[in-house]
Amino acid sequence: MGHIYVEASLRGQKQSKRVKMLVDTGSRYLMISTELATELGAIKLPGRIPTSFADGAREELEWTGLIVELEERRGGAIAVIRECEEPLLGVEALEALGLKVDPSTGKVEATREYGARA
Repeated sequence: MGHIYVEASLRGQKQSKRVKMLVDTGSRYLMISTELATELGAIKLPGRIPTSFADGAREELEWTGLIVELEERRGGAIAVIRECEEPLLGVEALEALGLKVDPSTGKVEATREYGARA
């Protein structure tokens, strides 16, 4: 299937920024760099989130909450903060927005009507 990228808008306390993100269906959370977190004015939340990686490595990472806008949908998502080559879009944000990856087309598409769900 190859890599799938999307253009998403991430909003923190200071500003919003449109970024190219790698869709990573093996990741639970968004991952953003320290630099991007600072630029957005992301407020670090208390504690750290235990995180494991595909190579077996484990780290406890700082985290924040961001607003994600993608495919004319908007919702909140947890983002872990770690130096990374590119921002990652994990499954939690896709599910919150009612989106999924269609492996036959390599595109993100709706799984349900858009609306807040509690």
